[in-house]
Amino acid sequence: MDLNYQEILDCTIAYAKENKVELDFSMQSLDAVDYILECYHKNLSQYEGKEDALASVALHYGIYIGETMLRLGLKKKGYEWNFDGELPILRNQQDMELYPVTKAYKRIVNGLEDSITGFCMVAMAMMNESSPENPVNEILEEEKMRPIKLSLDSGKSIEKAHYLTAISYLMHVREGKEDFIILDSNDGFFQFYGYKDQYVAEVRINLPDDDFKTYSLIHPAKEGNTHRIHLVTPFGDFTPEEQLVLSLEEMKAAIKEYYFSEHTEDFVKKIPCIDTTEEMKSMLN
Repeated sequence: MDLNYQEILDCTIAYAKENKVELDFSMQSLDAVDYILECYHKNLSQYEGKEDALASVALHYGIYIGETMLRLGLKKKGYEWNFDGELPILRNQQDMELYPVTKAYKRIVNGLEDSITGFCMVAMAMMNESSPENPVNEILEEEKMRPIKLSLDSGKSIEKAHYLTAISYLMHVREGKEDFIILDSNDGFFQFYGYKDQYVAEVRINLPDDDFKTYSLIHPAKEGNTHRIHLVTPFGDFTPEEQLVLSLEEMKAAIKEYYFSEHTEDFVKKIPCIDTTEEMKSMLN
C-alpha cells in the first residue's frame, strides 16, 4: 500500500490553518492536535454510523503526529514510515513500533485519557539512551509517582491522575478552557491558575491539629519584585506580584516535581517559593 504522506500533511496543515490553528511540526503543535481531536471527541454523537469519516480524521492527524515525531528526533534513531497491514506506523531497524494513527483514533473516541501530548512525551523519552542519570526516564517510572487527585474548575475530578494527564489539563488552562487546577496529595495540595504563558501557583502543607503552611511559587529571576502586573484570563482579571508569575515551562517543571516528590514538604524545598502562611491565616481570620 502506498500513501502520499506529503499530500496528507499539506491537507492537514491547511485545514488546521483555516480554523486558525498553526501546525509547524513542533512539540507545542501537538498540544494543538490534542485540542483539535478533543473537539471531535466532544461531538462524537454526530459521527454515529460515520466511522470512515473518523478514520480519515485519525489518518490525517496521525500522519502529522508521526511526521512531527520523526522530525523531532525519531528519524535520527532509525524510525521511518512502514505498514502493519494497511495501517501506517513508525518502525525502526530493531522492529520497535509506534502507532500514531491508532493513537489519534483512540484520542477521538476515548478523550483526554489518550492524550497525544502524553503519548509523544513517552515515545520521545523512550528514544533516549536509558540511564539512571537521564531525568526524562522518570516519566516512564510510574511507581515513583505519588497518588494525586486532580480537580478542575469545571467540576471534573480524577482519582490517581497520571502526571501526563495533569500536563494535558495544563494545556486546557493555557487555552482558556479551564480556570484552575488543584492537585491533591495525602499531605496537602498544589493549585494554580493562568492563561497562555502566565501562571500563579500556590502550595499548602497540612500539619497536625488542623494547622497548615502555605507557599507561593516564585520566578527565581524576579524574586523580590513586588510590582503588580495585569494578568487577564477568560475567567477574570488579576493583579499578582511580578515575582509570582511563572511561565508555561516553569509550570510543567513544577507539576512534574510535585508528582515525583515523596512529600509536599520536599517539593517546597526544591521549588523557588515564599512562605505565605501568616498572610493566609490572617485572611482566613
